[in-house]
Amino acid sequence: MYFMAIKPIDQPKKTVSMQRLAFIGVLILSGFLITKIPRKEQKNTQVLGEKIQTSIQKQKDEIISETKSSSKGIISYATSQLEGGMNIIVGEVSKTTGNIASKSAEAATDLVFQNTVGAIVKQIDKLPDRQQEQIKKEVCK
Repeated sequence: MYFMAIKPIDQPKKTVSMQRLAFIGVLILSGFLITKIPRKEQKNTQVLGEKIQTSIQKQKDEIISETKSSSKGIISYATSQLEGGMNIIVGEVSKTTGNIASKSAEAATDLVFQNTVGAIVKQIDKLPDRQQEQIKKEVCK
């Protein structure tokens, strides 16, 4: 008869069990680290968000103050230009009014002279020569 030799059952190696324990330990450690890392990032994100918000507010305030100061400059420049333009217009109106007034005064003087003195001169011209000479002597004295 032929007997087969019975192989002894292999005993599990200790290295395999150590590898399993090391793998489980790495999993637990990585799980622990993964839960801690996002919390740190969230804190940084909040602080960073506050810094960004503060920075944006500062930039907005700077832009507003620059806009106000440039607006004041533009308004003062426009006001001075308008005042200068108005002074020129007022000057021209004054000149024109003065010219019209002097021409009106001359026209009125001419009209009065023609209607009064002119009428008298016409009447003197109708007089005889001798009386005209007497009137000229009296007027020229």
